[in-house]
Amino acid sequence: MLATLLSPPIFWLSWGVAVPGWLAAYRRLHGSTLVGAWWWVGAVWLAMALSFGTLPPAAGEEPSWARAMQFAVAMGTFCPVMSVLGAKRPQHQAWHFIVLSLWVVLILPAAEVLVLHPGQELEVHDSRAWFLLGLLLVNATHFVTTRFLPAGALLAAGQFLLLGRHLPWGLLREWSPATAFAALTLAQCCFAGAVVVAWAIPAASGTERDRRWRSFRDRYGMLWALRVAQRVNEVAAANQWPLSLEWDGFHDREGAPLAELPVEVERELDVCLRNLLRRFVSPVWLERWPAIASDVAEVVRNDAGETEAADTAPDDGNNPHD
Repeated sequence: MLATLLSPPIFWLSWGVAVPGWLAAYRRLHGSTLVGAWWWVGAVWLAMALSFGTLPPAAGEEPSWARAMQFAVAMGTFCPVMSVLGAKRPQHQAWHFIVLSLWVVLILPAAEVLVLHPGQELEVHDSRAWFLLGLLLVNATHFVTTRFLPAGALLAAGQFLLLGRHLPWGLLREWSPATAFAALTLAQCCFAGAVVVAWAIPAASGTERDRRWRSFRDRYGMLWALRVAQRVNEVAAANQWPLSLEWDGFHDREGAPLAELPVEVERELDVCLRNLLRRFVSPVWLERWPAIASDVAEVVRNDAGETEAADTAPDDGNNPHD
């Protein structure tokens, strides 16, 4: 009874905390292919609010339609991370139709209850239950070893609370209506906590070169980070650059953190990274990051014939390179 009374205010409080953070995140993601994932998060939260608002009091027998609605909402929580897995230009727009198709396939048991056989109990077969567990693991591991690991853990916990009755082994399938009602509230608290934690995590540290890499790695997750690192290392090997890109940043051939590079290598590395990352972000978004070769412009000016005195003179605001 206490859980039934406390669930509504806790749910709406957490929902109210999460929405401002979700809106503020748009500014950070604008210009990148992650805007689609941002819209998926908003759709899921709206669906959770509508589902919670239409659920009957968590007492007595749980209607089959209420359980089906909760299942459909739970399936929607896979969509944001799934959209990130296809967030590369030029296919990132069409990928959302694939994500939508995945959601439609996942909610077929709920659609059967709501449309074809009203009143029938929702039944999730073992093969589908194992598939859901696999999707849950994919979501849980997406942000492993990134700065957003705590937020990813909260996301996985919320998904587990929503999916607990539909996973293999049937350990949680006998939840009472009151328990299911409380689980939806706790799941929303986990999702809200994930937004707050992600927002509070400090920016990546290290050199400007490493900060740029870690910023991309943390936002796009393991799959795209490994792919971009592989491409950088292939280009570095082909051009015999004295560097490699590891998970934590750039290293020299001895494995130590990369310090300085020859000017030409620095310039070529900057071009390589920009060419790779423009598949994920817009040129305007890239310009918000200071150039990797922040000292290259100074050397180029010297090569162009500027004197050392001009390099050290006070800036009059008319330097075309600034």
